[in-house]
Amino acid sequence: MKQERIGKIFISTVFLGLDHAWNSDIPVLWETMIFGGEHDQYQDRYTSVEDALEGHKKALNLVNKQ
Repeated sequence: MKQERIGKIFISTVFLGLDHAWNSDIPVLWETMIFGGEHDQYQDRYTSVEDALEGHKKALNLVNKQ
């Protein structure tokens, strides 16, 4: 869905394809992760594509503040 590199850091927001909502009726279908840097293995999941895009921006901001 959206992927970016900032130096050696990789930020990825993807459609999971499987519902990751274990105890909810609202499907969790998107995920953002950061690989590398100070926030390595940061992860957040979302119930809508709009939230996922906002979450991707949040992850970018975390990396840019390093």
